[in-house]
Amino acid sequence: MDTILIITKNILNEVDLEYKLKQLNFAVYCVTESILSSENIFVLRYFNTIIFSNNISNDEFEAGRKKISKSKRVFRLESEYAVQNEDHSYIPLKVSTGKINKEFKLEELREAMLSGTINKGDYTKEALNKKREMSLSKKEFSVLKCLYEGHGDTVNRSEICELVWGAVSNSSLSALSNIIRRLELKVYRTYLLEKSFDTKWGAGYSLSHDAHELFQSIGFFDT
Repeated sequence: MDTILIITKNILNEVDLEYKLKQLNFAVYCVTESILSSENIFVLRYFNTIIFSNNISNDEFEAGRKKISKSKRVFRLESEYAVQNEDHSYIPLKVSTGKINKEFKLEELREAMLSGTINKGDYTKEALNKKREMSLSKKEFSVLKCLYEGHGDTVNRSEICELVWGAVSNSSLSALSNIIRRLELKVYRTYLLEKSFDTKWGAGYSLSHDAHELFQSIGFFDT
């Protein structure tokens, strides 16, 4: 089931939208913009789709969108105008994201929610600029490349150790586990990609679909 999070300044304003989405069998939760604070941001990982209400200002929306993983679908409720500043001045709503309207019929809403892939794959400029920012050791790079070349298939731990260390030992297997943990953290900090690797206990590791798509789109391994 798709999980949807609505971010708003007033939860009562979103009752109708929340009801419609639940009629479509989505799991829907509505929270205030405080969810975007550093201590609460981790909660976003549990949702596939994020909807920003039209009572969220453009500045708040842009700041919030940068904190969201690129594997998420992101929508903005349509409005002719959006509040920009606390003094209630207004500017036209001009943002590059999926737009939905509270007046959508159920069929229109379902189509919009299933077709929206605003953040996913939108790696070009921002990710290219960060291509060189992720500092990897030689062995970290080798492990990541090995998994990338697996194209999503599980690569056996022993096979990785043979390729990277030249032999399989308790030491190399332990080092591999540590490298996977470091890579997961580095990819998240650089690209906000929450799940880079899949672990199959007793078998090995694979690169997640989103991670493979990211590294392919920015030519991370191109020489």
